[in-house]
Amino acid sequence: MSQRKNGTLFYTKEELNKAHENSSALNYAMSRYQLKCVGNYYTMPEHDSMRFTLDGKWYWNSQGTQGDALDFIQVYEGKSFVEAVLTLAGTLYSPPMQTQETSPPVRPTPPAPTQEPVPFVLPEMDKSQKYVFAYLHKTRGISPQLIRPLLKDRHIMQVRQFVGMRICGYAGSEQDNAALYIPSRPDMEEAVRPYLQERQIVSRDVLHPLPEKKTVLCVTGEEASQLAQQGILQEKHRLAMLGYDTEGNAQYCSIRSMNSIGKGFKMDMPGSNKQWPFLLPGSIEAKGVVIVESPIEAMSYRDLCTMTGSVYKNYPILALGGVKVSFGLENFLTNHPEISEIRLGLNRDDDGKHKEKAGERATEHLKQTYGDRYQISVHVPAENDWNDVLKKLRGIQPPELQQQRNIPMPQR
Repeated sequence: MSQRKNGTLFYTKEELNKAHENSSALNYAMSRYQLKCVGNYYTMPEHDSMRFTLDGKWYWNSQGTQGDALDFIQVYEGKSFVEAVLTLAGTLYSPPMQTQETSPPVRPTPPAPTQEPVPFVLPEMDKSQKYVFAYLHKTRGISPQLIRPLLKDRHIMQVRQFVGMRICGYAGSEQDNAALYIPSRPDMEEAVRPYLQERQIVSRDVLHPLPEKKTVLCVTGEEASQLAQQGILQEKHRLAMLGYDTEGNAQYCSIRSMNSIGKGFKMDMPGSNKQWPFLLPGSIEAKGVVIVESPIEAMSYRDLCTMTGSVYKNYPILALGGVKVSFGLENFLTNHPEISEIRLGLNRDDDGKHKEKAGERATEHLKQTYGDRYQISVHVPAENDWNDVLKKLRGIQPPELQQQRNIPMPQR
C-alpha cells in the first residue's frame, strides 16, 4: 500500500496497471460474494437487478449505474477511487484478490464461466450516415465543420445493430456487407436458429485479418436486416463514437441512440478498452488537455471554444466515458509527456435528474490525484453539461418542439 506521510493514500503506475488487469467485475465479485448464475450472466441473490456479465461488466439496473470492478467497488462498497485501485492491485490492507490461479475464495461460489472474454469487435457501419449528421447538427447543435472530418476519419459513424444479437466479426470487407451476428440471448437463439449458417470470421474490425480464422454459426448483416423486415428481429440505427490507440487501431467504441424523445440507449461495445477513449486531437503545440465526460460534450466544447475564440480550441479534448473512469486520462498523460496543464470540464449534475453531483466529486478527485504534478484549471458549464450550453447558445428548442418541426427521428 502506498501512503504519504500525512496518511493519505495514493497509487503507483504499476498499481494502476494491475488494477486495470483485474478490472473484471465478475471475477472480483465471485472472489468475495455469493453469486447466482442466471443464463449467460450472474446476479446477487439479495439484489436481483444487479448483473455481472461474462465480458467483465457490472450493471445495477435499479440504481441506473454500471461499469467495471472499479465502479463496483466505489458504488457498492463505498470506497474511494484510490482505495478501489489499491484493492484491485491487492495492496490495500488485505492480501491480493483471489483468482483461480491462487487459493480458492473464502465463500463458496458457483463455478467461473468457461466462456472466453468477449473480444472487441467494431459495429457494422450503416450504408448511410444521414441520421448521424441530422442528429448531431439539428438536435445537438454540433457544427457541420466539426462533424464532417469526424465522419471522414471514423471518430464517429452511424451503425446498425439488432436487438438480441451481437456482432462477432467480419467475413470480408465492408463492401461485401459481411458483418456476422450471433444471438446474445437464449430467446433470440431460439428465434433465429433456423437461419444460422456456418461462416468464418476473418477479422474483428474489417481492416486487420485474424491470425487464425474462426468458424461460427451466424447470420450476416443483410440476412439479419431481412429478418427484421419479417418481424423476427429489430434493427436499430445508432451513433458510434470511437477511441484509437497510438497506432491508429480502434480500441474503444461508445454507442448511443439518436432519439430525442423517450428513453435513450447507451452502451460500450463489449471488449472496449477505456484506456483509449474518444479523443478530439489538438495542435502539436498544445501543452494542455481538456477533460469532459462524453464524446458529445467533447464536440460541444470544441465548438464553443471555436465560436468564442478561446485559446482552448487547439487543445486536445478527452472524453473519459464516465466520471468514475480515469484510465483514459492516465494513459493519455503517459503517452504525452509534453502536457503540463489539465483543464477539467465535468458536468454540473444539478438538472434534477441526477441523485448526486458526480461531476463535482470527480473534479475534486482528479485535482487531488494530479494537482501535485500538473497545473489544474476547472471550467464548470453554466448549464448541466457542455452540450446544454451549446444548444442554448444556438437557440435549439426542447425535444418536444423539435418533434413538432419534423426533424428526422431515427430508430434508437
